[in-house]
Amino acid sequence: MKRITLIIAAGLFASGAIAQRTNIIDSTGNVGIGTLTPSALLNVDPHGTGGIVIGNPSSGSGGYTSVLLGISADKSGYGTLQIVKASGSTYGDLSINNSGGNVGIGNIAPVEKLDVTGNLHVSGRIYSDNDQFNTDGGLELGSPITGAAAFPYIDFHYGTGTPQDYNVRIHNYTDNSLAIFTPSSADALLRVIGNIVAKKLRITQTPWADFVFADDYKLPPLMEVENYIKSNKHLPEIPTTKEVEKDGIDVGEMNKKLLQKVEELTLYLIQQQKINEEQNKRINQLEETIKEGCVL
Repeated sequence: MKRITLIIAAGLFASGAIAQRTNIIDSTGNVGIGTLTPSALLNVDPHGTGGIVIGNPSSGSGGYTSVLLGISADKSGYGTLQIVKASGSTYGDLSINNSGGNVGIGNIAPVEKLDVTGNLHVSGRIYSDNDQFNTDGGLELGSPITGAAAFPYIDFHYGTGTPQDYNVRIHNYTDNSLAIFTPSSADALLRVIGNIVAKKLRITQTPWADFVFADDYKLPPLMEVENYIKSNKHLPEIPTTKEVEKDGIDVGEMNKKLLQKVEELTLYLIQQQKINEEQNKRINQLEETIKEGCVL
């Protein structure tokens, strides 16, 4: 009996020694759980997956609402903060500063409800229990990580959701201009499928159509224009119906062409006015000659 008692006592002593080797309060007052060398007031080292639990998420369907703070692996892992609902089986909501106050990420003096120093990446990734995910898309806010200047931008990711992929980017440059572009529109900075409503629209286009009024501009004869219309069924230098249906129109270029036709038409009217005035002059002279002949 005495021998059995000694064996049990030795076992208890060994268990206590093991526990003492993994938990400690050092000379500075730091508490180590799972470590003999705590680096903070409380240092928990699960030596792998695990961490700190506040509550009891494993107490069945009537379990407590719990907070789980942990790491995924001993090395090359990631940190986790999870909330478990009272059901003990599903994740719940996380509230930060629910009574008020600002939250800073990378910022020790936040001035807004959420103040982020750095980029903000909102991913479309959906994680499963085995840490697998799909990448349906996401949103990224911040400044480019490449180039000499840091310009604010918003990236709307599609597919891979990779940062800096320029799927669709709204970009603010140093001259306070806003650019919206996507690599799927190789021929344009902005492609809109639908209507655009604006109070004003300014389009810069050079050269403008005032070259029609230059002294060396050769105004095509009206007969030549008439023959062209009969043969082609549209004005010279104006795209055909098929071309517009296929490629659309360049609004600035089309306005320039239309203005060119208006200016040419103005020149034709001026020419016709001069002809009319000359004809009226001759008619008046002829009428005077006839009156004089009748008097004689």
